[in-house]
Amino acid sequence: MTTEAPRTQSAPISQILRGVLDHVEGETLTIGDIVSALGDRAMAILMILFSLPNCVPVPPGVGLVFGFPMILVALQMVLGRHLPWLPGVLLNRRLKAKDYARLMDVAEPRLKRVEAYLKPRYTFLFSDLADRFTGAFFVLCAVSVILPLPGSNFPPAVAAVLMSLAIVEEDGVVFSIGVVIGVIGLAYTTLVGGAVIWGAVAAARAFMGF
Repeated sequence: MTTEAPRTQSAPISQILRGVLDHVEGETLTIGDIVSALGDRAMAILMILFSLPNCVPVPPGVGLVFGFPMILVALQMVLGRHLPWLPGVLLNRRLKAKDYARLMDVAEPRLKRVEAYLKPRYTFLFSDLADRFTGAFFVLCAVSVILPLPGSNFPPAVAAVLMSLAIVEEDGVVFSIGVVIGVIGLAYTTLVGGAVIWGAVAAARAFMGF
């Protein structure tokens, strides 16, 4: 697969994600079906898609399911790819169409509100080199999403969505807002994770009589 893609999409991302349902045959769809509909913006939109489930109320364990694909996409950004590569086991993963529709019912209005605000600003923040650093930041966000800590998944997921939307429109203001939210989320994860580790060590020492 090449790392460049023809520019074919101009519709808002929320419309593209909703439009995936127009091509569903039967009651399920695959990640591959979604990727094929994304065109040249697949990298950023996949990051949004894998982050969205952690931006809305979801059952425990969702962070683990979608966090690893986030890391995979983010690492490819670090490597400078423009088209994502996903393993067959992930591309063939089936989702219930009604679950995808339910996710979009919740997420689409929020995406539209952000999209209405997006416009090219401070475009010097966007370049191939900047995308690599952004990918590294996304890796940290994905790790925070995966960790089973209370509240550690929401801020980094929101940050990843905002930053990815901003990358598509080269909006440095929204991108910066996403970075701030992500940094706050990562700081929270570090503090909570540190507290959990300290508590576990203290409990172990007490149990061992040290």
